[in-house]
Amino acid sequence: VSIPDTVEIIGEEAFADNASLASVVIPNTVEKISYAAFSGCKNLSKVVVPDSVEEIETASFCNCASLVDVTLGSGLKKLGAGIFTGCNSLTDVKINSPKFVCVDSVIYDKDKTKLYQVLPGKKEAAYSMPNTITNVVSYAFYGCNNLNAVTISSNLDEISAFVFSNCNGLKSVS
Repeated sequence: VSIPDTVEIIGEEAFADNASLASVVIPNTVEKISYAAFSGCKNLSKVVVPDSVEEIETASFCNCASLVDVTLGSGLKKLGAGIFTGCNSLTDVKINSPKFVCVDSVIYDKDKTKLYQVLPGKKEAAYSMPNTITNVVSYAFYGCNNLNAVTISSNLDEISAFVFSNCNGLKSVS
């Protein structure tokens, strides 16, 4: 699918559950990808979010089982919760925005004070949160079935709702 260059916002659930969608071209006119816009696109394998996109809302790409190649543009300023939940093949996200980083299958803000998401494809069984983390976003570990142990930051102020939901292999949180 090639989205027309007249589009500025990809609306809520615009392409949700479209099983035939394998690739999408997002033009540089798009500024926002709304809630669950591409959720459930089980054959979507690659997404390049252009530099014009400033916001990706909650669950935008959730349950895209074939998603393995994601690049987020330099203009990104705001990330919603659980944007890649259920993307079990996803192990890395290339992020060009100066506001976010992806290190060892985990998305953080640039200062590593906020943990946005542990990618569901993360292979390691144990994860130790950096002590710089003070906040964990909702659904951050959702569906990380490979994880069996998580060590929490000693500086953590808040764990939001549903952080460890659907982590079927999780045995301990310290």
